Amino acid sequence: GRIVIPDLDLGCVAGLTYIPPPPPVKYTLTTIANPLKAGDVDGDGTYTSGTVVPVIATPATGWEFVNWTGDLSGTTNPTSITMNSNKSVTGNFSQNAYTLTINYEYEGGGQAAPSYVDATLNMGDAYSVLSPVIPGYTASQLTVSGTMPADDVTVLVIYTANAYTLTINYEYEGGGQAAPSYVDATLNMGDAYSVLSPVIPGYTASQLT
Repeated sequence: GRIVIPDLDLGCVAGLTYIPPPPPVKYTLTTIANPLKAGDVDGDGTYTSGTVVPVIATPATGWEFVNWTGDLSGTTNPTSITMNSNKSVTGNFSQNAYTLTINYEYEGGGQAAPSYVDATLNMGDAYSVLSPVIPGYTASQLTVSGTMPADDVTVLVIYTANAYTLTINYEYEGGGQAAPSYVDATLNMGDAYSVLSPVIPGYTASQLT
């Protein structure tokens, strides 16, 4: 009632071939930043088929990430991609726009001229702006110039009233000084003045005041 299996001498069995499993399929992921100077895109390399690879775009200073093109799309960052073929991913960036504002004020307060505003500047842009000419006043900066950082810039230009000198000379009709000159070097444009001419016995001044 029993079945007996005879011993086999495996060493005498011919024709057996052992085939190793095939090597895993690998694919290459290429990542590109556009423009190249705008930032970095991490994740490039060679991966086993089916691997989910994180992809991260990091903008350089003064730039911002916009979107993905190539074998990825959309604006999600960080994101990921499944490697089932060779793939290429481009991270697109754009430069940030920063604002230069120049305010013009009188030394004692109040607006001296409309503000200058340029909201289209990028980091590294040079700017040079002439301050408005206001009669009777001198600007603290005749030209506002510089290079834009990765931030907005606000500059205040102060206008100081110019000091002018009133000089009144007193002379006799035939020549010669009739009295010491009157000098006031502290007057500003628009200041009113009223100076009495000296009284000289026996003479009448051409202007009493």
